Amino acid sequence: MVGRLLGGLQRPSPMTFWTGFGLGVVQSATSVPFFAGLIVLAALHPAPAMLGAGVVLYASIALSLPIIAALLVGWVRIAPNSPIGRMFTKASHNTELLSKAAGYSVGVLLIVLGALGV
Repeated sequence: MVGRLLGGLQRPSPMTFWTGFGLGVVQSATSVPFFAGLIVLAALHPAPAMLGAGVVLYASIALSLPIIAALLVGWVRIAPNSPIGRMFTKASHNTELLSKAAGYSVGVLLIVLGALGV
């Protein structure tokens, strides 16, 4: 199914635009957890300086990751034999391991944040 969906994206076309548009619509729905995170952060009633720093850090991480991912995918499309391209290829051949590692990484991150009281 992925091959069928991505087949039309090999060259820039109207399908490329509409796929990007669809991804943007779906990504806008992910704003709900982002704003929920801000609400939780504010509900903790931290000191004003900590709240400001927390909001800036939280927003920087949440908003920069999709941009970084898009830039890396663009880089891979332009230079598939670059170190990033080889990393993407290796990751695509190890999806099960990558999924497990990502799940555990998120778990560890949440435990660390909980232990720090963030």
